Amino acid sequence: MKKFFIALAVFVSIILLIALAPAARKIDKIVEATEYSFTDPNYAVSHNITIQGYDTRNYFGYGHFEGVFSAENWELAQKGWILKANFPISHTYWNAYAVHPSSQPISTNVFSLLPDRKWESFVVLLQEVSDQPDGDRITSFNFQNGKFIVSGSLPREEALIEACHLTKGTSLEPLFTNR
Repeated sequence: MKKFFIALAVFVSIILLIALAPAARKIDKIVEATEYSFTDPNYAVSHNITIQGYDTRNYFGYGHFEGVFSAENWELAQKGWILKANFPISHTYWNAYAVHPSSQPISTNVFSLLPDRKWESFVVLLQEVSDQPDGDRITSFNFQNGKFIVSGSLPREEALIEACHLTKGTSLEPLFTNR
């Protein structure tokens, strides 16, 4: 009987270790996505988003993404730039930042990034970025009239439903409900 409990304890420990340990999954794809405005229902801009990197979330969704996540004219599309995003988003809106080729962390237009587990669908909050003459960088996200991106080329109403689904249970969910 003692051997049974030892074997059971070892088995449970292995299962917990597998569930808690992050497993790096390589992501390499180009996805069509559409940018929308919270206030202008007619605003819709199509983007091809390049995603190349590693998602290291564990079974419970804790981990991070590190790699390329950019559209053609974004600062992140420049050689050597990397986006880092931490998961899950729970009590904050911000979970993403860029790393400049000089290895310095820097704010960029991607404010929040929330992909599904397979990276088939994602929602992104975009912030405004302005570089000042003195070298300072000012970023801001307006919760009333900001912009967001949802993967695919969905009509705005369906994109809001998808964004609600992806943000369910996070601090981002209220941004997409009742719109």
